[in-house]
Amino acid sequence: MSWIRQNAVKNPDALAKYSKAVNRLKLEKSGKFTTDFGIPGDKNPVSSYDVFVIWHIQVSNAAIPLCGDPMVRNWAHRGPVFLP
Repeated sequence: MSWIRQNAVKNPDALAKYSKAVNRLKLEKSGKFTTDFGIPGDKNPVSSYDVFVIWHIQVSNAAIPLCGDPMVRNWAHRGPVFLP
């Protein structure tokens, strides 16, 4: 069975469903804390949505080249393949 994601920008119903799903993830407790991910500071609870954000940051911040600075050029946002 195939499914096509609706354009949330052009479809108000799709936007409402997307927003509801994201907000539910933000309210859902993951059972993890910031300290579990090596995040400095106070031990704070992490929502299921936060887990996705943390994973994204962790896997995206590998530098290109590997000995470089990930804040200058990394695999996700500062590299040549960002848009593709």
